[in-house]
Amino acid sequence: MKVKMWPLENSNDSNSFVKLIRTESVDYVNHKWVDFFRLNFSVFHMHWPETYLNENKFTTKYLGTLLVLLYLVYIKMFRKKIVWTVHNDMPHENTSPYFTSFAYKFFFRLTDSFVFMTNDSLERCGKNIEKNENKSVCVIHHPLYKNISIDKYKGKGKGKGKGKGKGKDGCLLYFGLIRPYKNVENLIKEYSKTSQSNRLKVMGGCKGVSKEVLEQLSLGANIELSLSRYSNLELDLELLECLGVVIPYAKITNSGVLYQAISSNSKILVPELPYTLEVIKHLGYKNVHFYKGDLTFKHIEDFMQSKSLTDKDFSSENFQSKYNLNVSKSYYNVYHKVIG
Repeated sequence: MKVKMWPLENSNDSNSFVKLIRTESVDYVNHKWVDFFRLNFSVFHMHWPETYLNENKFTTKYLGTLLVLLYLVYIKMFRKKIVWTVHNDMPHENTSPYFTSFAYKFFFRLTDSFVFMTNDSLERCGKNIEKNENKSVCVIHHPLYKNISIDKYKGKGKGKGKGKGKGKDGCLLYFGLIRPYKNVENLIKEYSKTSQSNRLKVMGGCKGVSKEVLEQLSLGANIELSLSRYSNLELDLELLECLGVVIPYAKITNSGVLYQAISSNSKILVPELPYTLEVIKHLGYKNVHFYKGDLTFKHIEDFMQSKSLTDKDFSSENFQSKYNLNVSKSYYNVYHKVIG
């Protein structure tokens, strides 16, 4: 079975979602626009067809999205099957709602098989699937991230396990791309009001958020900003030593950040939303603290003073391998079903 994946990660050091869901039973082909007319595959598996809708440049946004739609129509003419893992119900930066609505209508119409990562996502997005069409729909939960860098560079961290996060120099960690809906500005404002002696560390590049504004808000506070991309190793080491991870998002459709924090057994402060509740229940993860409404300095202080609660090691290679094997097998079954 040959599947063309968009995007496809082939790097040995990659710890990405699309690398973790792959199975050895499938021959994967990387999708490149220069190979537009090559049809050497049975299934086209896409993850973010809305990619270009997030761009500000007019030509990239409109022509890029139209290119995606044209490609989907083209391969359907040759009876290729389309699988879509629906990561987002809408683009993060939805600056052209009418065009976005038009594009999503065709994304849903042209897709043969849909994979949602929670029942919550299915309920919200599934209404866009035509009921009278023969579409395959299923829920396959997000894989766990492997701590590959820690295994390779053990000497650079202080160690993992029961003592994790108890060092006096530990920090509260935010990581991931900084976008408007992630409420990092509010996180910095509220952390500045706390009496915490430990620092807040913010890691990640900015998109749609001003670095200058974040730097101004952080002045005089015990906050470290690292506003650029980071490596897997850098993230693994920060997760190893941090006191906890804060996820201050206003909304969540799917979150790789949450799964990365869980995969390292981190204590997590997260908003109480249908998505987060479902993920935590599905995994049976105990080391989590929910807050309702907007994140406040009181939520942060209560979280920092709370104890870690763990009953299983989500960072163990054995546990992650078994869990991810079930995920990759489920994707194989999706491919097998869609091609009949």
